[in-house]
Amino acid sequence: MRISEALRALVFEPDPDEELHHTLDRYYASDYTHRSDGRVLSREEFAHMVAVVRRQVTKDEVTVLDEL
Repeated sequence: MRISEALRALVFEPDPDEELHHTLDRYYASDYTHRSDGRVLSREEFAHMVAVVRRQVTKDEVTVLDEL
């Protein structure tokens, strides 16, 4: 799995027939926490953030230069 695949599936090219929590299950562990700008989000809070971003993004692209 690559982070670019997860971003495409979650935000940039989501499958309209798949519920968000199914997509999250495919790419993220059940105990996943998201850290951004010094703030830690639970998986539930992360899912809410992704849902908001999905409504705001109409089209975009991601390029990952390096992954660990």
